[in-house]
Amino acid sequence: RVLRPHSAFDTRRRAINHTSATTGGMPLIKLDDCSLEYFTCGSKTAEDGSPAPVITWVHGAGGNAFTFWANTPGFVTSSVPFHAPGLPESSAPLSKKAYYCIMISMRGWGGSRIHAKDPVQVFSAAHFAADLLAVLDAEGVEETALVCHSFGGTVGVHTAFTAPERVTALVMVSTTFGLLFSESAEDRLQKDFLEAWNFGGMKQDFDYSKLLAQVQGRLSDDALRARPFVDMDGRLQAGCYLWMKKAPEVWNLRTLLHQANVQVKEMGCMAPPPRSAEDPMLKIYYDESKTDAELREKFLGPISFICPADDAAVPWEFCALMAERLGGSIDVMESSLGDHSVMMFSPAEFNASVRSALERV
Repeated sequence: RVLRPHSAFDTRRRAINHTSATTGGMPLIKLDDCSLEYFTCGSKTAEDGSPAPVITWVHGAGGNAFTFWANTPGFVTSSVPFHAPGLPESSAPLSKKAYYCIMISMRGWGGSRIHAKDPVQVFSAAHFAADLLAVLDAEGVEETALVCHSFGGTVGVHTAFTAPERVTALVMVSTTFGLLFSESAEDRLQKDFLEAWNFGGMKQDFDYSKLLAQVQGRLSDDALRARPFVDMDGRLQAGCYLWMKKAPEVWNLRTLLHQANVQVKEMGCMAPPPRSAEDPMLKIYYDESKTDAELREKFLGPISFICPADDAAVPWEFCALMAERLGGSIDVMESSLGDHSVMMFSPAEFNASVRSALERV
């Protein structure tokens, strides 16, 4: 299926003017202070004539609407296998259910642009959630599953919190972003890790192994508690360093997607660590994240986590602990399937995990 590009101007209002225009060959849906780039694929109608289930795919800080290029073809048909170019063919079974897929570049990422004198003033988790709901309104979609990668977890959490009736399931991929632990000791463990590794630039004098062992020890699942521990260097070796050599063309594509996010970089987001306290994305994390209890008070639907064992950016231990606190599920994908971008490096295995999360009986 061919991806269909769209663009929207968003005010965070739900009213939508469906009059389309054309700018440089792009159809536009006019809203207000932000232009949103998004793509769709698949059919809105199932084979039996009923509305097809919908998945909205939400990228992370280094991606945009193209992040899931290797995944969505495996969800829009029930009869055609998909082989991602540049990667080994997979023996994964054919799809059993076809979905309508929506992929959005959030405001400031990719081709989406904020049209404000000071873009930071209209750059928040609340804006992201409203943007996603505006796209659903434009598409005439009442409800959707959300598959959210990395920082995209913030978008998913706030959408599920704001409009729980429109979210059928929340799938968090390599992320606990948007979420805080209600228990203060667990919250401190997560923040200590983020401030040393992600925000602090991989501080060398920090005992990551000790911290992650504490997190793993808090898990109630015996199998997860018994998983052999791998230190951060081991995860880097089996994750990103491996895939830089194994699939350089895919690694380069990931780099190009990151480079396409011009406006968020101009806004001071994603600067090389150590991150400034003025980074708008850090402010969103510290000021707008919801605790596990707050989210569950509003959103009662299924929540699933997917995290590669080799992910050094967001260790699986935090995803597993958050899954337990939310009463959700966790799939810790085996070593050497991918690092923080498993959906690109092992698309068939990733798709199988997403499908399992969405179709679990």
